[in-house]
Amino acid sequence: MRSTCPPPPAVHSYVDLVNFKKTQKDTIFVAVDVENIDPAPRYTPMEKLSEMGVAVFDPRSSSSSSEIEQVQAIDVQHTLIDEWAWVNSETCPNRNKPWHVGVHKASPYTATFCPSKVQSRQKVMRELTKFLQALQKQNLTAKEIAGGVRRKVVVLSWDSNAESKLFDDYAYDFIGSTKIEHWDFQLWEPILTRFGRKNKTGAEKFYQSTGVLGSGDNSITLHNASNDAWAQLATLLRFFHMSEECFSRWVCAGEDLKPLDMSWVDLEILHYNSGLEGKCKRNWNRYGPWEVSLELRPVPHGRATMEQECNQHLNPILPPALNDTVAFPSLPAPTIAPVKAANR
Repeated sequence: MRSTCPPPPAVHSYVDLVNFKKTQKDTIFVAVDVENIDPAPRYTPMEKLSEMGVAVFDPRSSSSSSEIEQVQAIDVQHTLIDEWAWVNSETCPNRNKPWHVGVHKASPYTATFCPSKVQSRQKVMRELTKFLQALQKQNLTAKEIAGGVRRKVVVLSWDSNAESKLFDDYAYDFIGSTKIEHWDFQLWEPILTRFGRKNKTGAEKFYQSTGVLGSGDNSITLHNASNDAWAQLATLLRFFHMSEECFSRWVCAGEDLKPLDMSWVDLEILHYNSGLEGKCKRNWNRYGPWEVSLELRPVPHGRATMEQECNQHLNPILPPALNDTVAFPSLPAPTIAPVKAANR
């Protein structure tokens, strides 16, 4: 199916890549990835939504120029939709239906960068739209606040059809309501140059080539919405740090990048999220939809960012019931405070 949103600006050469990086040096990038239950007749995009992953990189929130430190600065949030929190490859209700094709691929319990939480789809979508708008006011200087400046925010999606349909179903208009741009990362020119234009490139093939999946014990699982969203931004940052020789080898010679050092990842988070599978199954079978949320730590004053929970939540505490006051507990109503302008 044809993509419904444009690719990032074309990059045909290393000079173009350098210029692209300069042009976007103050842009807040937000990768949004969704997973759905397996296709079913008459299900709307909102009804099919089973997971949402959101990853954010704000260059003003990271003073480091190091590739690995910028990758570590990516904020990640993962939400399981309450109605489908129990669905996996074994429990998907559509897996044996005559119209079902292929294997259920979603990996809901493998979020690597933050504790997963469970919320309703309506709350998630409502708070996501507020969050994207709040990002435009994040980390502004006093002069920018006085001048009514809004930060540039770009939403990235890999094969954007699912995300575009979801936003359309929710009647969310990027261009008309917020001026936020939405790009299809899969259609970026360097990717098409390396892998060809005839067929769409699979996410796993692409991310493996950029080294963001790690290796061995320090590797991540795709088809989890938050892992996929993180991989998009990690790959974009790897492109921003490429040398001319490295860019040429990856695009023209088809050589893969060395695996990214993932030793900093807190494996306790993955272990915690893996344990949600049994809880989701038990609570669904006995009580209906699973109702639980995670109590996350407060956001630093002046930031409207999703909090990355690595190294802060070794033992997340589960409240006894669903706190449905906000889909992103780590995001209070934005309080925008002046910050010092970053050195450019």
